[in-house]
Amino acid sequence: MLKKMAVTLIFTTMVFSTNVAGQSQAASATAMQAQTGDQLYPIEVNGKYGIINGKGKEIIEAVYDGYGYSGVSGGTVYVEDHAAKKQYYFSSAGSELFEYKLRDAGILYNDRALYTTQVQNTDGGTVTRYGYIDSHGKVEHTAHLRPGV
Repeated sequence: MLKKMAVTLIFTTMVFSTNVAGQSQAASATAMQAQTGDQLYPIEVNGKYGIINGKGKEIIEAVYDGYGYSGVSGGTVYVEDHAAKKQYYFSSAGSELFEYKLRDAGILYNDRALYTTQVQNTDGGTVTRYGYIDSHGKVEHTAHLRPGV
């Protein structure tokens, strides 16, 4: 009798563990699908670049000369238009956030991107200005450095 109860208990534990693991795997798969749907990926078509999401939906048409992206799920991307000398920043949903001068700003992380620009001093020299722009393209913080500093 005791032996039969032990076998029943082991069998019940195995069935319960399999069901819980199956439910856990299903929940993980659903979470992974939701996460990869927000993930953005660059594509190249005839030498031009665009962006698709994790479900394969085209978010940004492949008509641009370059791109930048963080690889973070739900992160932002930018595409480059060399003729216009601009970068266009987009949300993971494909909404345009702002545009900026080509190659003067980096990828947005935590809604901020590092930017750099050259400005002329009152003495005629140039100063490099560094700072952050926010996800609307507004300058948040700047610092000036003289050449060689």
